[in-house]
Amino acid sequence: MDDFDHASLGAIMAELARSWTAPTDVDHTLHAVTQAAVDLIPGADSADILLSWLISLVREFRT
Repeated sequence: MDDFDHASLGAIMAELARSWTAPTDVDHTLHAVTQAAVDLIPGADSADILLSWLISLVREFRT
């Protein structure tokens, strides 16, 4: 990650946040987040988001 421009990360994240302000469904938003992670992190081939809710009640995980 030596060639990663840390100084511009804030600007990139702000632009991503602005691009996601339009109404959309959850799946589209999560896809955009994982794609941005792959695009922004040098060497990343894939990304995933682990969603967990009501673990104590349903013991369910979804990726």
